[in-house]
Amino acid sequence: MAAAADLRPASEDGQRKCRLFQCFCCWNRCCSPGIPRIGPRSEYSPADTSAPYGLDLRSGEEEEEEEEGTPPLWSVLVGCTSADHPSHNLRIHHFRVTGTGRVIGHNNDHLELFCGVSPIDDNKHTVFPVARAAAVAADGNLYIICEHVPAIGSSGQQQADEEKVFHPKAFSLNTADKDLSTLPPLPFTRGSWEAISACGKLWVPLVLVKTGSYRGTWRLIVYELNGDCWLEVNSVEFPYKPSWERGYRGISLQGYVVLDSRFILLSCSDSIFFLFECASGELSRVVTDGTRQSQYIPITGKAVHVKRDEMIYFIRGTKLFAYKDLPKSGKPLATPIEIATIWPYDEEGCGSMVHLGGRILCAVWINMRQSCGCATRHALITTLRVTGITDEFGCFVPNGVDILHSTCRQIDMLRINAPGYTYYDTFCFLQKCQDPGAKFDPSYDLSEMGGFYCPQVEKFSEMPTCCREFLNGKPEPASGVIALDFCKMATRSDFYFICQVDQCSLLYQISTKGGKLTFSDKALKAVLHLDTERFRDVGVNDPPEWYFVHRGSTLDVIPSSPDCNHYVVDVERKSYRLYKSKRSKLLFSAVFRAGQYVVALCDTLQYVYVLRNNFQWRRQKTASRSVDVSQKVKVSGFVDLLDDRFMISDFDTDESFLFDLKRWEWFSVSPSFGLLSGRCIFAEGFIYTCSNNGLYAYELTCDDTSYSLDVPIMLDFSWKYICGNRRFLSFDSICKGEIDDSIVFCVVHGHETEPPSTSHTLATTTVQVKLLETALGTKMPVRLDHVDISVSSIVQKGWILTNYAFSV
Repeated sequence: MAAAADLRPASEDGQRKCRLFQCFCCWNRCCSPGIPRIGPRSEYSPADTSAPYGLDLRSGEEEEEEEEGTPPLWSVLVGCTSADHPSHNLRIHHFRVTGTGRVIGHNNDHLELFCGVSPIDDNKHTVFPVARAAAVAADGNLYIICEHVPAIGSSGQQQADEEKVFHPKAFSLNTADKDLSTLPPLPFTRGSWEAISACGKLWVPLVLVKTGSYRGTWRLIVYELNGDCWLEVNSVEFPYKPSWERGYRGISLQGYVVLDSRFILLSCSDSIFFLFECASGELSRVVTDGTRQSQYIPITGKAVHVKRDEMIYFIRGTKLFAYKDLPKSGKPLATPIEIATIWPYDEEGCGSMVHLGGRILCAVWINMRQSCGCATRHALITTLRVTGITDEFGCFVPNGVDILHSTCRQIDMLRINAPGYTYYDTFCFLQKCQDPGAKFDPSYDLSEMGGFYCPQVEKFSEMPTCCREFLNGKPEPASGVIALDFCKMATRSDFYFICQVDQCSLLYQISTKGGKLTFSDKALKAVLHLDTERFRDVGVNDPPEWYFVHRGSTLDVIPSSPDCNHYVVDVERKSYRLYKSKRSKLLFSAVFRAGQYVVALCDTLQYVYVLRNNFQWRRQKTASRSVDVSQKVKVSGFVDLLDDRFMISDFDTDESFLFDLKRWEWFSVSPSFGLLSGRCIFAEGFIYTCSNNGLYAYELTCDDTSYSLDVPIMLDFSWKYICGNRRFLSFDSICKGEIDDSIVFCVVHGHETEPPSTSHTLATTTVQVKLLETALGTKMPVRLDHVDISVSSIVQKGWILTNYAFSV
């Protein structure tokens, strides 16, 4: 067992070194309205602490037995590990909460050490770097499962890592007498897993990459503890495409929630969900809305199911989210609701949540991600109730929180000095257990509450600039307002984008002179209307029915089907001519520019079609030494590489291919770090493509016979109004003349809005990307700044897809 925690208070000098709480105005800028600031010198509790502790329970929710007139008392266990400290391993700390939601103890106290769990008799050669835990109500024990690896720096670390011979260790902890019993080790050595209590049993779901599968198949297995062995109850394989473009990174099994003690909802990365029925062992995938897949958020750790609200609450980072209960009759799971941001420190740490009783939730955040200058870690503990309204169908809709108590505590990590940039501390789990023997004295001193928290500096001049401005009474920027950069490049004067709406395509125009956005009206009006008939319903990720290619001030509008005619648009005159299609009965799956040519593809790579001046298409057979040209492709994005070359990405395989029109040969591009999306831009050796939160820039390197993409440089938008499904993003360079040390883009985003709404929000921004010349002569992007931002609208019925943009 690990040694007991040192409960000595932190020195004043030590507190001055802490960087976490130096900025206090971030609570006002980053948190939701009504969230109080707290820190080592102040905690928060409502002024009326004499109110009854009523839990507002309904049928099916039981509260703990208690003596008459005495509020119930819960004990909350906090599991933390430190892999680089051989004496630490898993240490479980705890604190108590009363029925009113008050956390017992003084602000900035150390959390009390409950117990420690360490490898037995191995002379500190191995450690427990990660642990999961679940409390089984049937026997009152806490079941703990620990990952088991060689200690950092041990002689056997490299060998053991290669052989992967360590099985996770399992223990049973009697929370009454702290007796620890050893259970059989888990029957696996790799993958991501959780420990879950449901239906009076202990379950361990595991997700791992299928042996022999490079990147395409995962396997979900559910194990049950049955006596002295682990039984495999069920398993399922499912496809997964790791991508920089989509989903949430991290471990494959991200979290779970227990529903009515009979079902377990499992959440994987990339927002894939499975439902496990404990009684029958049935395991099935949960239906989600494919058109809104990017809006799903994986559950992190253990979520909370509040039956009376018919809601699933969970913390991801610093934000509180909610999913509605699983729908019946095979309907898709609704996308989550973002309720509140409880703490401002998203980069420094992350939070977790437990359900205490009734509508009282307890959320804990710990700064495990970044060192703050302290040897200890800071735990921000908040008890709260979720508030909301009842909609027209009688359903509860959460929209905020009531804070019952918010306090700051310390966690001893057995260090004398603060950790450096390399450390291995982990916030492993948060569990509630009954504490029937504890007594609570209502007169217990809870320290000062509700006071204003001052930063840990004494001089006004030492405060961060943002805090000095806050105290000076300078108004804070309104929501969505950001600092704008001065445009250093000459820009083109007009930016056009196309929205496909039902059976027509609409051309819109925005002025971008000097990088500034100018609209004729808040509600944009199309400057040109084209009838572009669609013969079927087209999903967001399906190949479009019409394609757009601009050449100077001319825009070609080319149908996928040969049954439709070809538009040639004079953009400056806002007029067009219609030409009869002159091609065989082939459906195009992609059409785009490639240097001086307009080219098209069908559903394979065997042929490339080139548009002639007489509007006929010349078919040319292709060849390749590295690509199977007969394979079917679903083009997710493309880029004109100038010099009569182009590159495409295949949505189904996550692979990219480059075609040289001079050689008429396909080349494989490796490795594959993500998908190109829509029309991409090639500039100064880098390919720019849209992501869900900004732009990605891939450096393209080549020799005579091979091509490769480097790991993408992520250029996130600081204006978060542009975020979501990258398929609704379109952009183009608006630079006029040669590119020097910057490149300027205009980006437009049509947000998804379901019918019958006719007003579609349109967000537009001009961004300036700072470039740095490399040794190879390319220019690498190093920073993205916004030049201008604007929100307008388009009034049309049905879906609107902003899928092509260009500048003149």
